Amino acid sequence: MKQKIVFALIMGILTTGIISFTLITVNVGWAHLHTSVWLRSWAVA
Repeated sequence: MKQKIVFALIMGILTTGIISFTLITVNVGWAHLHTSVWLRSWAVA
């Protein structure tokens, strides 16, 4: 049971990270992508 919970948490963290990175890149552009903007967006997600 613990393994399923840990797996779900890891998948949730990875999924929100990938989605926030993709959306920030699409909206702001690759050249203007700053790590702080992405990490802030990821933290909110």
